[in-house]
Amino acid sequence: MDLFATIAGAAGAELPKDRQIDGCNILPWLKGEESNPDKEMYYFKQDTLQAVREGDWKLRYARNERVDNGNDILTKRYGKDANVDFNGPDAELTVQLYNLKIDPSEKYNVAGENPEIAARLMNKLEKFAVEVKAHLDK
Repeated sequence: MDLFATIAGAAGAELPKDRQIDGCNILPWLKGEESNPDKEMYYFKQDTLQAVREGDWKLRYARNERVDNGNDILTKRYGKDANVDFNGPDAELTVQLYNLKIDPSEKYNVAGENPEIAARLMNKLEKFAVEVKAHLDK
């Protein structure tokens, strides 16, 4: 969750102008006043930039393996399908594209069927990594 910009927004404070802020105020989204953020949202895992969301699309560029048998545990608690990710030493670095409107559990990678969208979002991810001096998996 993006805390810095959201807490600043809730407090009525202005964000610093002397540096690139890698977040946005998501308070309207959390309060249900907006259904989707207008601009891209970027996801980090620790210090690694791993994903970008734009509207209904989410692109993940990550070294991970998917474990679907976590559904039994998570479904009982949250009432929905869920996936568990983990970074294994032999995990392959992949570009994954999900349409969150029809696949909120991120089970079906549609990057192969939507290469233009995947390329556009990958370009945004790479540019953002340069802007905020983040790194991507290699």
